[in-house]
Order: sequence, then C-alpha cells, then structure tokens
Amino acid sequence: GIGAAIAVPNFRNARLRANERACFANQKTIVGAIEMYNLDKNIKTDPMGNYDKYADELRQGGYIRSIPQDPGQGPNSSHHYELTGKEGTGIRCTVHGTFKR
Repeated sequence: GIGAAIAVPNFRNARLRANERACFANQKTIVGAIEMYNLDKNIKTDPMGNYDKYADELRQGGYIRSIPQDPGQGPNSSHHYELTGKEGTGIRCTVHGTFKR
C-alpha cells in the first residue's frame, strides 16, 4: 500500500512531464516548418491566422509529415496549438503553454 502511494503520483507526474516535453518538441517542429514555408513562399504568416489552415498547408507542402497532435490529449487535438507573435511565427499550446527558446 505504501509503495503504491508513492509510485502512483510519481508515475503520473512523470507522464505529465513527458507529455509537456513532447508538446514543446511539436511546437519547435511547427515553428521550424512555418519559418521554412514562409521563406519558400516569401510571405509572412498572419499572426491572427488559423493554425489548422497552415498545418494542412505545411503537411501538403511536405514541411511536416503529419499534423502534430497535443500529446496526452488524444486524436484531433491539433486545435490546441495557436499562432503567436507579431508575425505569426510562434506557436503556443492552450494546455501546455509555450516552450522557452
């Protein structure tokens, strides 16, 4: 009983940290893909634009293989990601926040 009382919270916290790190890795991938897309197209991303629209363009253009989902949040959770920054080149997650560069 005592072992379980210690192990369960530790396992849960480890899983939450892993999901957060995976989310931040997704954000870095998305930011890199947006920057490459913008350079190739010689455009600036609309900072108020819809990330889902850009995600589909990034996937179709070969900048990402698949649209990243929010780790631990299940399928169809890409809507948790939002464009940020004055040029729309940043990304944040409504669940996990923004990674620190």
